[in-house]
Amino acid sequence: MAKIMNKLLSALAPWNAWDGPSPRTGIPRDITPSLLPLIERPEALVLTGIRRSGKSTIMFQLVEALVAKGVDRTSILYVNFDEPAIEPRRGKALLEEIYQAFRERLCPRGRAIVFLDEVQNVPGWERWVNGRLITENISIVVSGSSAQLMSREIATLLTGRNLTVRIFPLSFSEYIRFKGVDISTGNRLLLEKQRHVLRHELHNFLQWGCFPEVTLEQSDAVRARLLTQYLDDILFKDVVMRHQIRDVRLLRDMAVYLLTHTACRTTLQSLRKTFGISLDMARAYLTHLQEPYLIGEVRSYARSLKAQQVAPRKIYAGDLGLRHVAALTFDEDIGRLEETAVFHALEREKHDLFYFSQQSGEVDFLVCRGLKAQEMIQVTHSDLSEQKIRTRELGPLTATGLFPGSVRTLITDDWPETEIPRPIKNRRLWEWLLN
Repeated sequence: MAKIMNKLLSALAPWNAWDGPSPRTGIPRDITPSLLPLIERPEALVLTGIRRSGKSTIMFQLVEALVAKGVDRTSILYVNFDEPAIEPRRGKALLEEIYQAFRERLCPRGRAIVFLDEVQNVPGWERWVNGRLITENISIVVSGSSAQLMSREIATLLTGRNLTVRIFPLSFSEYIRFKGVDISTGNRLLLEKQRHVLRHELHNFLQWGCFPEVTLEQSDAVRARLLTQYLDDILFKDVVMRHQIRDVRLLRDMAVYLLTHTACRTTLQSLRKTFGISLDMARAYLTHLQEPYLIGEVRSYARSLKAQQVAPRKIYAGDLGLRHVAALTFDEDIGRLEETAVFHALEREKHDLFYFSQQSGEVDFLVCRGLKAQEMIQVTHSDLSEQKIRTRELGPLTATGLFPGSVRTLITDDWPETEIPRPIKNRRLWEWLLN
């Protein structure tokens, strides 16, 4: 038994900073401080989200934040189940051996704080977590890069003993910080002085997306290789293997099609016709691609659920860098890329989102609380000096009878040359993303 404990602790030691600060904390993420109080709760904290969004790094940041609050390092255990020296297929027995070794050698008394990374590799992990939450003085944080950790499944797996938080790739403000640009979002004058730098970085943001590792990479060739690998991993590990997909080419073709046509409306019928498949298969594949956050969607605003379901939905790429390597082009339609960036920012804030379409025009985003509209947002890269374009883009925002009382926001690439009528608020994209 002692030999087994020594072997396990030796495998875990390189990942744990029991003797000093962890070298893996990386650049601070905005979400980390808000996660810290959740560790104190009796439920397991579950970090979910698209692959390579930074979940592991955030775990290390939480470890250091706990130590800064006075928690003893030896009461914290981090386990990475991608570590070759650990055999995750042994399931609950392995988890129990690791925990007992940690308790006996490092943390014999008091509360233990256990971080389980890539936990989906361990069969039966949820039963072990459930049991330990009941019987032990323990806090547990789990994460994984798999559709098996999507929030709608977690409630069943952990029988309600969980708080699930979605981890996104970098926001634009985080992206700017990762790029080493020092800004003060509270000082408008200083921001204006940096607008050329910010517009330059926004261009890169729209092209290469916002995965942390890709953002820090200097070589475009390496960025492209990383993103291609991310896309392959999501498709094959999170979709093909999980759902036992036989026609892998068809799945990839649909993924590339949807990523390329980000911010476009689509229907199950159109997917059926485009790929020559059944309606049920179109529905299943679309759902499979949404589960690991490869794509997102916004539904049409309607008073009835049935009307929402039958209307076309707008599909958005889960990351603009993935769209770039899928489409093999960048500036085919910059306006759709800008709209996708706005979608990501709104999704991060957990808004109820719809789009609204009528004969007089379309509103890109209707931000609601339930079905009550709070803000109408239009995103455009078009030249508003042309009357036809101006009418199309501003018409819905100036309609007084449409969603009365809602804020009306126009997001543009830069200040338009023509005057924007009140009560519309005109915001430049980089400025809006920073705030």
